[in-house]
Amino acid sequence: FFGCSSLLSLSISTTTQSVSFASHAFYGCGELASVYVNNLSSVGRGAFLGCENVSSFICSGEVVVHENGGAFGLYMSEPTSATLIGFVGAASSYVVPERVSEYDLPVTVIGEEAFSSLSGLRSIVLNASVSSIEDKAFYNCVSLRSVDFNGNTAVRTIGKSAFAGCVQLRDIVLPSVIQTIGDSAFENCSSLTSFVLPAETTVLGERVFASCRKMREFVFGGRKLVSLPQGTFSSCVLLASVALPQGIETVDEGAFEQCSSLLSVSLPTGLKQIRAYAFSHCKKLTALSLPNSVVNLGEKVFNGCVGLEELQFGTGIASLGMGLLSGCKSLRSLTLPFVGASAAETRTVYPFGYIFGTSSYEGAVRTNQSIIESSTFGGETFYTYTSAAYYLPVSLKTVTVRSGSVNEGAFSGCIYLQTVDISATGVRKIGKKAFSGCSALSNIVFPDTLTTIDAEAFYYCSSLNDIVLPEKVCDESVDETAFVAKSAFTYTGYYANQNNWEEGVLYVKVRKGSDYELFAVDSSTSLERACHVKDGTVLILDNAFENSSFTEVYLPSSLRKIGSSILKGNKKISLLSVPFIGETMTKNTFLAYFFGGVLPATGSDLELSVNSSREYIPSSLSTLVLTGIGSIPDRVCHGCHTLTSVIIGEGYSSVGSYAFSNCSLLENVSVPNSLTSVGMYAFEYCTSLLSIVLPTGLTGVGKGAFSNCTAMKFYSAPFIGATPTGNQYLGFVFCPATENTPTASMNGDLVPESLEVVSISGSYPAVPASAFYGCRFIKTVLLNVKTTTIGSDAFYNCTSLSNVYIVGGTAGSTYNPTYRDEAPRHERFANASWHRIYFDSDTVTRNLSTVMQDNVYINRLNSNDVSLVMESVKYTSSDPDIAAFEYEFDENGNGVIEAIEKKDHSSDGLVTFFRKGVATVTVTIKTPTFIVSLSYTLTIS
Repeated sequence: FFGCSSLLSLSISTTTQSVSFASHAFYGCGELASVYVNNLSSVGRGAFLGCENVSSFICSGEVVVHENGGAFGLYMSEPTSATLIGFVGAASSYVVPERVSEYDLPVTVIGEEAFSSLSGLRSIVLNASVSSIEDKAFYNCVSLRSVDFNGNTAVRTIGKSAFAGCVQLRDIVLPSVIQTIGDSAFENCSSLTSFVLPAETTVLGERVFASCRKMREFVFGGRKLVSLPQGTFSSCVLLASVALPQGIETVDEGAFEQCSSLLSVSLPTGLKQIRAYAFSHCKKLTALSLPNSVVNLGEKVFNGCVGLEELQFGTGIASLGMGLLSGCKSLRSLTLPFVGASAAETRTVYPFGYIFGTSSYEGAVRTNQSIIESSTFGGETFYTYTSAAYYLPVSLKTVTVRSGSVNEGAFSGCIYLQTVDISATGVRKIGKKAFSGCSALSNIVFPDTLTTIDAEAFYYCSSLNDIVLPEKVCDESVDETAFVAKSAFTYTGYYANQNNWEEGVLYVKVRKGSDYELFAVDSSTSLERACHVKDGTVLILDNAFENSSFTEVYLPSSLRKIGSSILKGNKKISLLSVPFIGETMTKNTFLAYFFGGVLPATGSDLELSVNSSREYIPSSLSTLVLTGIGSIPDRVCHGCHTLTSVIIGEGYSSVGSYAFSNCSLLENVSVPNSLTSVGMYAFEYCTSLLSIVLPTGLTGVGKGAFSNCTAMKFYSAPFIGATPTGNQYLGFVFCPATENTPTASMNGDLVPESLEVVSISGSYPAVPASAFYGCRFIKTVLLNVKTTTIGSDAFYNCTSLSNVYIVGGTAGSTYNPTYRDEAPRHERFANASWHRIYFDSDTVTRNLSTVMQDNVYINRLNSNDVSLVMESVKYTSSDPDIAAFEYEFDENGNGVIEAIEKKDHSSDGLVTFFRKGVATVTVTIKTPTFIVSLSYTLTIS
């Protein structure tokens, strides 16, 4: 009944409920004369303040009346002071007295609502003893224009809403000693133009200056505040500039909300957090620099800041709120501490659009971006991909990110972004679809730390015309998960430029110091032709040539790494030339790796496990060329049944165990002069292999290297057996895995029946004992130039052997007793045929041993499968009376040498020189699978 000036009487009767009168319940009822109340329980402070005409007050019940006269008087006494609790009258000005004569006490408190809603009050003068102005003391005094503290140095507190609604109050100077100003103390003082916060103020309530719509200037007089509370300057629409003092650590929710004229804010260096909506709708704020101390920014802090063009984040930012920059339609560039809600995100819980929010505004474009939601079930965390619509400013063209991650879909669909600089982030990975659909993106600056670019990372970035990757991309020494996806740059402007393609392959540059290297990243699927990957290419990405139609693929020696499944789905390829097989020379070393195969189980020799890769190799692949160096790994082509030809280039030193085992269609194998060892069972079950020529520099052949090579007709090696000094019998290299301890006596069972010709090409002087023991199917043996000794039983029971050629050998060595069926060796050659021993051709241009006899025979070998044909003879006699001569033979080795002295040529290719001199002879050994031209010099003395 506040201010009910016409109320004359009050009567309340009840027996069931108690009655209480709250503070100021009948304040200002000046005509009230009588009061009757039944069952009254309490009367609050100032309940009947100003009821000067009450002559009758009847009540019943146990009544508690506000102590010290507070219920009916203007003052309330305390032990040592009095509180002014009300004002009765229509005076426009009032001076608070120093003392109350009734109590003879000083007035120290302006009580709660003491002058509340006195519309006629224009000025107030406080006495020097007032120490507190309580809540709503001058609330809604709509005419109050002046408050004079009259030199007061005692006041410490201004209560909640103490001057709220004093719409005419234009100026107020608070004593510097005030420590606390309560919530909304000056809210809606819409004529207040300036304010100086007292130097000693340590506590500021919420919304203290909210809606002070004419306030233009505000000064913080001291540095004792630690927080700028919620709504402090909310709707101060003319406030243009504020400098927050040092010491403030928090700017609370909506502190400057709707400060539509705010141009600049100076923030203290110790500021730690800015909470939600703090600067919301500060429309004229164009730039703001956040100190490095700021850790947290709440949601929609800058919501609706339509003029904001530049925002500089400090280095200490740890979290960003949802919609932080919602409605900031004037942003041209932005430097972010990270993408999403925090730098700690390892998955895209929140993408780039998160800071712009999900609310539409003028100047924004709707952008759907992927997010990942997590859930936990049974102690395990599960992730679900979904999407959300964010609204990004069309004006934003450039973004720089200083740290954090660039996760899945981080910038996807940002169609107006032109430049993104992530060089300072230190990130190692750009996630899947991170920039997908950024159609205007023309420049991306990568960090030097980048190692991984995931699938479709730049998918449909149609304006991205230039791509240069940093040096550490795909560097597993930096990051074991290093990887670049084939689809990372699909449908970019770079992808669309045919100048970046060569022979159907797309290349990307990678920095290497001051120069560049190349990655092969993608290929055409329609070109049916040979493909030569460019020299200088160091990496081919996973699946790079997937579903291509290349018929031949040549990979350069510059490669350091080859991605998996590079030729998956290719059904046209017939030839593959590679510097190594596998991901690197030592990792994933199996042929099926290139075609989408799987690695056999570790340590397993099971047929099923090693064949698990076979089904992935296309049936069209017939030729494999190895151009690298070092070692060919174990099992590298095990079970590759499509191969018919393998060419091993110079530089390889060894062939690993089982390397080409079970390559059942393999017919031809060419090995380099650099080869020094062949691993055990390297060519096991190569049942179509016709011949093998091992180089003279070979030092070891593993057990069973050619076991079950049932079609082999010609075998050439520099020694017999495993090494020049170990397991020196032919059967060792043909021994199957089922035979644990083979011996020379088993030669006949180990050597394939198909083998007809064996050539021992090395420089070892002796044929070991029992070397060919029991090799009953061999027809011809070619021995080397240095051979001087044939071991016992070397050719025992070689029932098919008809010719042994001592290639450039010397007369006078002890051959005959070993080979002829006569005493004392007759018993050792039972069932053996007569063996003719010929001195014949050696390897390339060598001065041979002197022949200590007059007649030297050069013979050619003719059989159905092997032929040794003379090409030419050049002869110079040491006798000056005998003329030199040259002669070229026909392709069959036939011809006639005209007599100068005594010389002869027979139809079987036998040539005899009867005089001393020097002859250079060139011959050709021909088999169904190879042709070798050999030349030697023969001195006749």
